[in-house]
Amino acid sequence: MAQRTMRRAVLGAVLVLGALGVGGAVLTSLLAGGDPATGDGGPRGVEAELVIERAHQGAAALVGKGDYAEAEAVARAALDTWADEQRLHLVLGEALIGQRRWEEAYAAMDEAVRLGPDSAEYRFLMGTIAFEAGELALSEHQYTLAQQQAPGNPKHPLYRAQVQRALGDVEGARRSLGLVTALDETIPQAWAGLAGLALDSGNAGAALEYIRRARALEPAGPAYRLIESKALRREGRPREAAEVLIGAPMPNAASAREVLAELGLSLGLLGEAGEAARAYAEASVRWPDDAALAYQSAVWHERAGDVEAALGAARRAVILGHEGARDLAARLVADR
Repeated sequence: MAQRTMRRAVLGAVLVLGALGVGGAVLTSLLAGGDPATGDGGPRGVEAELVIERAHQGAAALVGKGDYAEAEAVARAALDTWADEQRLHLVLGEALIGQRRWEEAYAAMDEAVRLGPDSAEYRFLMGTIAFEAGELALSEHQYTLAQQQAPGNPKHPLYRAQVQRALGDVEGARRSLGLVTALDETIPQAWAGLAGLALDSGNAGAALEYIRRARALEPAGPAYRLIESKALRREGRPREAAEVLIGAPMPNAASAREVLAELGLSLGLLGEAGEAARAYAEASVRWPDDAALAYQSAVWHERAGDVEAALGAARRAVILGHEGARDLAARLVADR
């Protein structure tokens, strides 16, 4: 019974691997349960190793092409017979990651490291999978294991810090980021992370020091400009804060909302509502389907005293489905 089960599993692997160049004599030998090269009657002779490696390579090639479901099928067919092959579990994990099936991908990787050998890269990948699955504590645990296995790699404490911050472990995140900068001071994300933590704790001066180190390494980083602007505004320097954001790249509506919200705070402190209104109007033209930008354009035009422009923007926001736009439009009509 067990031999028939093995033969059916091997046949399944053979069907998906036939196009990969495995010879007929090899397949015949495998289906017979023997190894013509060694005389071994078990399933793990030289020719079986060939089929396993072809399965692994075939699945990996499919992953590389983005054919994740097909890669999963190849890996699972081979695992039906060779369940103790780490490389098959690893490529199955990759195929499941491609399909965003995080819990199954984590299980595949967990089995791979159980079989061994373990490695920091496998633990790092498990940490990332757990993060995507929303399992933050498990993610932090795996990043910690990766860090323990490769203490000289700054990538592991960098990612661990992000999870620690999400878990509310501010001091842990600060220690991890400090370790990153000690290992490699040229990683801008670490300095930006320290700046974010400093801002959260109300230390705008330290935030400025950190974020300027990040911007020196990556001047074009839009997120870094935003942090610097926030720090300047909190230090009572709204003019400089606004200037940092003038011309900041806004590749999409979400980034525009974030940048303009901060710019509006600084311009508001400067009494320049008209400038904020103009910036929102331009963004609303660029992303005409974004209800939040249309609404904020209306808000700032009202603050600038341009009721007609405010009403036009508010009506667009109503059409786009913004919840607060209808009340704003009604008030603007009443105030005309």
